[in-house]
Amino acid sequence: MTEQDLQKARDWLEEHGYMVYADYRDELPTDGIADLLKGNDEKFYDSIADIETNFYPYIDWESHRDDLISAMGWDIEDVADDEDFQEVFDEGKWLDMSDWIKTAARNTRLHITATPYTGEPLKPGERLFEEDQDERLFLFPHGYCSDEENERRRQKLADVLGYTCDGEENMYEFDELKVLGTLNIADILEHGAPTHITIGPDTANEMLAHNSVNGSGGMGSIKPTKTVTLPAMFEVDEPRYGVDAVYGFVGEVWARELPATRLEKVDA
Repeated sequence: MTEQDLQKARDWLEEHGYMVYADYRDELPTDGIADLLKGNDEKFYDSIADIETNFYPYIDWESHRDDLISAMGWDIEDVADDEDFQEVFDEGKWLDMSDWIKTAARNTRLHITATPYTGEPLKPGERLFEEDQDERLFLFPHGYCSDEENERRRQKLADVLGYTCDGEENMYEFDELKVLGTLNIADILEHGAPTHITIGPDTANEMLAHNSVNGSGGMGSIKPTKTVTLPAMFEVDEPRYGVDAVYGFVGEVWARELPATRLEKVDA
């Protein structure tokens, strides 16, 4: 086999991986989705590489080799045992996981929480500094807070969301406003992690107060009258002190796709 033939084989292999297909049961790993929401695409694809390794023992590489030989118009009997060709094939073969990823993404429906806040949007995966949380998160009046702080919290809820919060001690003083739902993972793979969420009367049923420090919170009754787009932190609901671990909601609570988008700036 000539060097020119071997180069043709290399070129074909570069463009044609062995296509791996998913079925209706395959889903993307939860940790990988958490990395995507943090904007860490590299770690997500590392998790896919781990899955890819599991496929290797079951791949029919001989049929892929025969596809290459057929595409080149060569005779299988003349080429199959050629050592130079086999070396080129072994070095150039790879798994094409693109279809598997797309299908698994469509199958994956995770419980996602969005925590809206005001001010300049963070990059996906960034968290507010602790000293900024009181000012930028949506917190609720509580008896442990000063009258001045409770009034500030009420005013912010009213000004931004059009929500009148009359009572105190309905939530802990550090409970945050959260919105529950799911996300289109395939869309995130194509466009990147969301940075903003649109909330208002249409999302009232998916809104509650919660914190992941001790799993406390209020059971909803947050009724905004304004519709507004705000920056938000998106996270996979965590298993220990997350919303579902505490409340054990039925699946319908999480069924709605969050009205999330990827923006650069927002007026709030």
